[in-house]
Amino acid sequence: VTKRVTKGNAEQEKRLTDLTTLVLSVQKKQENANKHTKQEEAEGHKISTFIDSQLKVLLRQTKGCRVYYYSYHNGGYSVNGRSFQKMSMQNEIVDMNVPPIMGQFQGIPRKMFSIIDNTLVKEGHFYIDDIETIKEEDNGTYFWFNSRGTKSVYMQIVRDNVEDVCLGFIGVEYDKQEKRDLYVCKLSLSKIAQTISGALQMTQEESGNE
Repeated sequence: VTKRVTKGNAEQEKRLTDLTTLVLSVQKKQENANKHTKQEEAEGHKISTFIDSQLKVLLRQTKGCRVYYYSYHNGGYSVNGRSFQKMSMQNEIVDMNVPPIMGQFQGIPRKMFSIIDNTLVKEGHFYIDDIETIKEEDNGTYFWFNSRGTKSVYMQIVRDNVEDVCLGFIGVEYDKQEKRDLYVCKLSLSKIAQTISGALQMTQEESGNE
């Protein structure tokens, strides 16, 4: 029996073939997206664990009550070549009996704390030995720290030196006014900021090579 192929049948078979190819292509893209998402989650967990380990060192060396890493971002997404407009506390380590606050500080506009932000970007660090000294000049920043019992705070920028972009900052807070070795505190902040910066840059390079 000879099967007669009409023009209509040929067009229908072509449409079916094209549809099948499209479905397979979409499935393949979805599989790749899922795979990429899982890789990103694994990488994110890895870098977060590393930052936590560095913050534990910082807490031990500085004898603070709270240390943290704030990440700069754009509403949750990093955009190359564009200044980051928001910041979120991504990691936090606290001393015994000190309540964590990380959940309260997510997606904060950087301009809310413009003095801190501008100083960090310009000078690379921000130090307040006694927050009472900024009460009149910067009441918003004063309230931010005073509301959780902070007496002194020291921050250091985390910068991508290759792209010349500020990625965020680390900080250490004290809830008591007492004599402390500020040289050790500031040196620890500087070294650990550099270590975290290197790890973040390495993670970005590995992601870009995949």
